[in-house]
Amino acid sequence: MSDFEYDERPMRVHEYRAPGPVARQFLNTRDLIRFIMGPQGSGKTTGCLFDAIACASAMPPGKDGHKHFAGVVIRDTYTNLWATTIRSWNKFFPKTVGKWSGGENRPAVHTLRFDDPIASRATGRPCYIFVEMHFKALADQSIEDALRGAEYTWAYMNEADRLSQDVLTFLIGRIGRYPGQDMFDKPTDFFRGIVGDVNPPDTDSWIYHTFGGKLPARHKFFKQPGGRHPRAENLAGLPRGYYDDQVAANASKPWWIKRMVDGQFGYSRDGMPVYELYDDDKHCSETELEPIPALPLRLSFDQGITGPAMLVSQYTTVGQLRTLREFVPGRMGAQQFGEQCRQFVNAHFPGYQVHPASAVDPAGMSGAVREDAHFSWAETVAQASGFHLVPAETNELDIRIDGVSQMLATDIKAGMPSFIMDPRCLMLRKGFNSDYRFKKKQNGEFEDKPEKNAASNPQDALQYEVMSIFGRAGITQGAARKNGIPSARSTMMGHNGGPPMTGLPPGHPLAQQPAGPMLQANFDVFKL
Repeated sequence: MSDFEYDERPMRVHEYRAPGPVARQFLNTRDLIRFIMGPQGSGKTTGCLFDAIACASAMPPGKDGHKHFAGVVIRDTYTNLWATTIRSWNKFFPKTVGKWSGGENRPAVHTLRFDDPIASRATGRPCYIFVEMHFKALADQSIEDALRGAEYTWAYMNEADRLSQDVLTFLIGRIGRYPGQDMFDKPTDFFRGIVGDVNPPDTDSWIYHTFGGKLPARHKFFKQPGGRHPRAENLAGLPRGYYDDQVAANASKPWWIKRMVDGQFGYSRDGMPVYELYDDDKHCSETELEPIPALPLRLSFDQGITGPAMLVSQYTTVGQLRTLREFVPGRMGAQQFGEQCRQFVNAHFPGYQVHPASAVDPAGMSGAVREDAHFSWAETVAQASGFHLVPAETNELDIRIDGVSQMLATDIKAGMPSFIMDPRCLMLRKGFNSDYRFKKKQNGEFEDKPEKNAASNPQDALQYEVMSIFGRAGITQGAARKNGIPSARSTMMGHNGGPPMTGLPPGHPLAQQPAGPMLQANFDVFKL
């Protein structure tokens, strides 16, 4: 790469600015696997491409005194690779800069040399950053065949939801292989990583299953605000009314607006979610909820066809229902379930009092679900746990669903939703996002009742808790709604209904920074 001739007309690559605080945090973080999700047009692709340059600038010099970096961009098809990804790259790095090889609809490589004045001043001699960017599409190849023998420093899965999870699996073994240790004077560590960007897929996607809950080790996930959010990112780079036009043109497709405009995971097209007012950004806390001292724990139970469920909640004096944890062990007998419920509460909430009446499915008190000739399921759980289980006033499905819907539709005050849950409530969250649904029939219509599955059990338990707070008459009269004010659109609010979202924890130093240049090395790329 060092045999190129360059003139002295630099492109000031270091003047790139992240499109917003979430993208900035994504670029400033160094984890093995980093993915960023946001609405279309939020600047994800450009951010990921510049991440390569930022990582290259941070490479340690080799024994030749220069820095070496090799990245690969993976896309699903060559048509998409050339029409979108390479086009975005060439906006900043034209084919006339450096050395470009590769033609339309086949692999391409762009070799660039950057000047690194900071490193040059530190060593007293010129230090260059040599970058090789490889552009590949899988097309009909398997990822194993496409990457066989390849050695890279860094990799980028562009529109990763269009790629299989196997791409991530195999890429991990291909990064950090270049530069080889023979290019250094001594054993040297350097950053290696994989980035990916996605428009929010539906909840059937492997992206949701990997990044939508508890993250695997060495994974980091960044979620940009929706396009109609006051802190939407990259608005300066979009035409005026960009998102409003999309909403107007696709008013009949709320599932598409939810994903592509509001930047939220979509529901499976195999069913219709029971609670369309649920907003994952608003109703699921970004951080773990701490129990409020001196406030009793409210327990609610459902015996469930696929296994029992218990929720642990608190209802505040201002009228907010906070679901702190769930216990969903799978198929289990009533005696064992009751014993483990007591152990769960003692382990996670030591010293907290339990409300004297714990709500339970009325069917759990009936003879139809008796564990033996003497005790019903609820009676057995009560005896084994020591909790006093009281049947909900009614099992009417419409009333139960309406009670939860009222809480989702209102806020206690601006910035405080009537319902919020802890992100550790994985099954409850999964139900809200996708699995608690009216299943689609073969004729395209929907079932009258929600599908019974593992996610429906904690949803039922939540309904019984709301019923125990407001009663049947209260829900019928809209008591759950009267406690608050009509909820603002989730897209116009901060995470958990809080202040407008910055994408960073309050007080985080990055949240206070102006949107300055991202690349700290202050290097330039020289045109041929």
